Amino acid sequence: MGMNFNHLIIGLLGMGLLGCAQVSAPTGGPRDETPPVLIGATPVNGSVNLRPEVLVMEFDEFVVVKNLNQQLLISPPIEHPPSWRVKGKTVEISLTPTDFRADQTYVFSFGESIVDLHESNSARDLKWAFSTGPVLDTLQIGGTVRDQMTGQGRSGLKVLLYRATTDWDSIWSGSLPVAVGETDKSGNFNIGYLSSGEYKGFALDDENLNYRWDAGEYAALDSMVINAGTLNNVWYGGETEAQKLPPSIGSCQVDSTGMIRVYAPFDETDSTEQWSIWDGFKARNEHFSREGDSVFVWVEEFQALDGSASSLIWSGTTFADTARMRMLQRAVGLEWDKRSKNLGTLQAGEQRGFPFQRFIKILEPSKCIIYKDGEPIESYQIVGSEDSSLTRKLLLSLNEQPDKAYELQLLPGAVSTWSGWELENDTLKWMWKTHPQDYFGALQLKLSGIPGPGWLRLDDLKMRIETDTVLFFEGLQPGKLELGFEWDKNQDGIWQKVNPERLQSPEPYFYPENQPVIRSNWIIEWDWTWKSIDEKGGE
Repeated sequence: MGMNFNHLIIGLLGMGLLGCAQVSAPTGGPRDETPPVLIGATPVNGSVNLRPEVLVMEFDEFVVVKNLNQQLLISPPIEHPPSWRVKGKTVEISLTPTDFRADQTYVFSFGESIVDLHESNSARDLKWAFSTGPVLDTLQIGGTVRDQMTGQGRSGLKVLLYRATTDWDSIWSGSLPVAVGETDKSGNFNIGYLSSGEYKGFALDDENLNYRWDAGEYAALDSMVINAGTLNNVWYGGETEAQKLPPSIGSCQVDSTGMIRVYAPFDETDSTEQWSIWDGFKARNEHFSREGDSVFVWVEEFQALDGSASSLIWSGTTFADTARMRMLQRAVGLEWDKRSKNLGTLQAGEQRGFPFQRFIKILEPSKCIIYKDGEPIESYQIVGSEDSSLTRKLLLSLNEQPDKAYELQLLPGAVSTWSGWELENDTLKWMWKTHPQDYFGALQLKLSGIPGPGWLRLDDLKMRIETDTVLFFEGLQPGKLELGFEWDKNQDGIWQKVNPERLQSPEPYFYPENQPVIRSNWIIEWDWTWKSIDEKGGE
């Protein structure tokens, strides 16, 4: 009895190190993906006239408790957080009986806090309820969450309910819900043990398990108030915009000729942009060209810069960022690509682009020659990119004809890099053919029973449709098309995606069960009929 407690712990640890094998999951065989199942609870779920001191839950396998303080939601809240311990397949939750008010139903929602020992599969939609009075609240709210794009039920979403009197600003700020549910594999949910009254709520893919919506998490909602006992609610859901961070420079490399390549993702619809060099005394605007997330900046007086004191400045109407330039040991892309390039067989068009590694200038347009079936032609125009005086692309404009062979030749002296290095003693060539006219197909599309005005999507084409109609499309590439329809349900001229903070529910998207397949020299007649459109958005 007089043994020092610390010595006892050390002794036990030593015995464990010497005599115990490490507990681990058995190797081989398929991964266990079955979550633990609750076999029974004491007191039993749904008990009345109860102020419990302890809840004992027994599962069908060994379990572990994770993040119980964050995941356990008790409605209504109690003053003292419960303590817990795990004994094999049993979890014991210790409670303070004086926390519970008279004649009140309490619901414990465990979230994803109880998982199996080896694979961390969490018990799903695990709840326990009791009443301190003789009556247990038994009203329910149920419904379905459907995906905006597929119309199908969305599984595995948390459904959070709040009292109708809770304002939405508080909800988005993190107020805890009064009840929680989860959608099943068909997207259905049912939340019980509710008292009478009005509620509101939403569903989300709660990736960080914090019972609140964070930008970028999948969400579904309907801002209408719901009466307890309503079981046919339908919410549409969709992906939400991730939180926008201020634009920043990811990387910045400069070569010995003064060409800077920068990785700088940017939404050009939000702001204008300017690129400058700080030389240690002042900022000087420079030529630049954006290509997706990459920006190419040309510094005309680069050799005069002090590399140790210079930096690149990216600025817009609402932001600014600065980066040091990492010097490369050689010029990048200074060599001309001398290989002939075969572009394959293409659809006849009116404009074609030819990219280069560096900014280029056209020195002599007459040395840019186009051949059709081996014969030079005169009716064409070749210029630098129209979107900037600084370009890495030549644009060729000509009226191509079907079933022809074309070749572009850049003779020595035709072009140079922006720094003046010319194409010399060699010729650059691009070759391509155009498909014959009968290679393409056509589609006659009959739309009937459409739910209302919206936008028809045909691959990259988008067009407004007001009512049932017949449309004809020709010159289509053989292969499967992708048809879709964005329903402008509220007829505001915008196809809405979900935006929780604006209480904006997404508008439905429809597509046929099977998509049309285009065949060469065929007219495909395709009927797309909405047989029945209801609030569930189904066909």
